[in-house]
Amino acid sequence: MIPTLEKIAKERIFIEIEKIMLKAKYPSIAFRWMKKIGILSSCFSEIDDLSQVEQGEKYHPEGDVFEHTMLSLDVLSISERDIILMLAILYHDIGKAYVKRIKKADRVHFYGHENEGAKRVGDFLTKITDNKEIISQVKALIKYHMRPLDLKNNLSKKAVRKLVNQVDIPRLLKLHKADTLGRKVTTDISYMDDILKVYNQVKDEVEPIIKGRHLIELGVKPGKKMGEILKEIYDAQLNGEFSNLEEGLEYSNYILKEDCF
Repeated sequence: MIPTLEKIAKERIFIEIEKIMLKAKYPSIAFRWMKKIGILSSCFSEIDDLSQVEQGEKYHPEGDVFEHTMLSLDVLSISERDIILMLAILYHDIGKAYVKRIKKADRVHFYGHENEGAKRVGDFLTKITDNKEIISQVKALIKYHMRPLDLKNNLSKKAVRKLVNQVDIPRLLKLHKADTLGRKVTTDISYMDDILKVYNQVKDEVEPIIKGRHLIELGVKPGKKMGEILKEIYDAQLNGEFSNLEEGLEYSNYILKEDCF
C-alpha cells in the first residue's frame, strides 16, 4: 500500500526530501523511483502530473515538463545547493500545468506560468513544511525565474537594482542555470556572469527599507546592538526576504522576538 502524506509527520517528510536534494549527486533518481512505484502520484501528484505537460521540441527536446524538471534537479553540484534553491528548481515550472498553452510551429508557449506557479506553490509546500520564510523565498524565485532572460538583452544597473529588493539574485541565477542547462540543448550562459557582476556593483547601493527610527519604535535603544540588528535586517532585504516596509517591520519583529541579538 502506498503511504499518504497525512499519515507521516511534515517534519519527517521534509527531512527526507532535504536529504535527497542536498546529498544525492543526482536527486532525480529518487523522484523517478517514487514515480515508478506510485509514491509521487500519491504524495506529490502536482509533480507527477508534469509528465502530461508536453513542451515544444525546439527548445525542450528532452520532452515533457517532468523530464525537464528532473534534468534541472541534477545540474548543480552539491556545494552549490541549498534547500530553498532546490525546492524552487523542483517547482519552477509547476505553473505550466495551469496556464493556457499556445502552440506555434515547433514551440509551445506557457505565458504567465511563472506567476501562476508562484501563486500555487505555497499550497503545495505546506504539505511538507510550515516554514514561512522557506515558502516565501521559493515563491519569489519561481515568480522571477524568467527575469534573467530579460536581463540578458536589457541589462542595466537600474533593472538589477529594482530586482534586488524582490528576490535573492545569486540564488535566482543558480535557478536559471539549472533551468537553462536542464535541457538537451547546448547553451551559452556566460551572460549570467555579466548579471552577477552588475549585481555586485549595485547591491550596496540599495537603500535600506528599515532604518534606525523604525527599530526605536520597536523598542531598540540606539547603540552598537542597533547597528548589528540593522545590518542583519539589511542583509535579509538584499536576500529578498522582504521588499516593502510592512514586510520589513514584520521581519524585524520576528528576529527581535526570536532573540537573535
